[in-house]
Amino acid sequence: MLDEKLKKLTKFMVFRSDEYFIGMNKIKNVLKSIKIQHCKIADKDHEDEFRVFAHVGCKKDTICVSKYIQSLDDCNIYGILAHEIGHIIDLQHEDIARYVLNYNDYNYDGMKGFGDEVMADFMIDALFDLHIYYDEDKIQTLAISPGAINQIF
Repeated sequence: MLDEKLKKLTKFMVFRSDEYFIGMNKIKNVLKSIKIQHCKIADKDHEDEFRVFAHVGCKKDTICVSKYIQSLDDCNIYGILAHEIGHIIDLQHEDIARYVLNYNDYNYDGMKGFGDEVMADFMIDALFDLHIYYDEDKIQTLAISPGAINQIF
């Protein structure tokens, strides 16, 4: 089920990609290479902190998810997956992140000062015009317009 959601989200992101970014082909290749896997560390992280359902860093271009993510609604799941894709772009493909920030007239080192969480959300917003917000439980949620819902689901 999560594999299918990841596939739908990355396909939608490829569709939303702005062709004018010089590095867009590289970004599309990264999106196509992203995998998802269950991770016992993610389970433990969630048990320690309720709002944590996923992380990156165990393997390149891989989102590790907790089994508890299945209990969330689609907007939360897509929000978490999009956020983690933002981390992959920022932390594992720094050349893309630097280009995106420079293109948008932001200083890479200055933006890094805001922290990895802000950077992850910014990457998704800047590249795909998808907005992540945090619900009352501080869980990532993808703000999806009615037109986008039909394209994703």
